[in-house]
Parts: sequence; structure tokens; C-alpha cells
Amino acid sequence: MKPTSSDSANRNDVPPAARWAWHARTLRALHRRLLREHDEHWHDSATPADKDTHDFADTASGERERERLFATLLSEGNRLGDVEAALDRIAAGTYGICEVTGRPIPEDRLRALPWTRLCKEAAEELERKARGYS
Repeated sequence: MKPTSSDSANRNDVPPAARWAWHARTLRALHRRLLREHDEHWHDSATPADKDTHDFADTASGERERERLFATLLSEGNRLGDVEAALDRIAAGTYGICEVTGRPIPEDRLRALPWTRLCKEAAEELERKARGYS
């Protein structure tokens, strides 16, 4: 007996909200964690360095730590933006579609990188261009 469309779950028949429920939960949890970490790092970076020390090694070490914190803050800000954009794509119904090729992004890639906006091929091409290998 041939299965009918009502017998099998076609991915296109699943409402977007249900289809991407795991991804939305994962992205929201990641967003909360990133915000918490970002706030902690922001607080740490706002703490003034002790300029009264006469130990140049301690001063240099403290400055390196602050530079590391600022780099971390920038990276976290970028990742927060990526996560928020992914949540916006879920809400808009465009999640899981490569922004370059327009093709579906494979499920395993979305599970590994739920914030991704590119399929593997488009991401690799973008990286090649960024490195000057186009």
C-alpha cells in the first residue's frame, strides 16, 4: 500500500515554528548565556586598571588582560548579533535558507551552527575570497 501524504511527515508540511523549535530553544539559551557572559566581561573591562603600581610587568599584564577582554567583548557582540539574526529569521520564516545560494541549509549544519546563514559551500567561498584566493 502506497503511503499517502497524511501518513508521512513531509518537512514542508510542518509549520515553521514547530520545524525549528529545537533551533529556537537552542538559540534562545545561547543568547541568554552570551548576554550573561558579555555583561560579566563588560563589567570586568570597566574596572579601572591600578595605575598606582610601580611594577611595569604588572601594569603590562593588566593592559594585556584588558585588551583581551575588549577582543572578547567584540567577539561576543558579533556572536550575539548572529544569534539574534537567526532568531529573527525563524520569526520571519527564512531560517534554514542560505542567504547566498537560496538553497536549504542541511539539517546537520544547522544543528552544529544554529546561527549560520550560509550553506557550507557559500561559507567556504566567502572564506576563500576573504583570504584572497578567489
